[in-house]
Amino acid sequence: MAKLSSEESKKELVKYRDLILATLSYLRNKSSNILSESYEEKLREQTLEHFEKGRLIKLKQWFRDLSEWPREAGDVAFDDFLRGQTGYWINNVVDFEIRIKAIIARKEIKNETEYREVLSKVDQLCQADKCDADEVAKLNALLLNFEND
Repeated sequence: MAKLSSEESKKELVKYRDLILATLSYLRNKSSNILSESYEEKLREQTLEHFEKGRLIKLKQWFRDLSEWPREAGDVAFDDFLRGQTGYWINNVVDFEIRIKAIIARKEIKNETEYREVLSKVDQLCQADKCDADEVAKLNALLLNFEND
């Protein structure tokens, strides 16, 4: 992956700060069972701290983690909410599928985040009306390889 210029990095920091703050609002308004008010405020403060310190990787990870619930729930309103709040065009489900395909193509899970995403994909496939046994087998092999390394 090419290193971002200072200008590009600043834009990405703003983008992910805005996406996280909007996601926190969405999750809080969607159901108080997802985020308590005090936990949401703590996450907001930490998000702003990561933004101020230029921690783009941390912000991207947080957005990926926070957007997992709407993706798994099939919440199609989430992407529209983000677009309306931030102006950024995000397609949570498509982005997830692209990441899964990249993992399958390279035949390796590189970190815990990818591991959790592959687990999520396996769960999703197994809950589908018609389970794709071949894809589940491929993904399970990747999971086992990661666990054994």
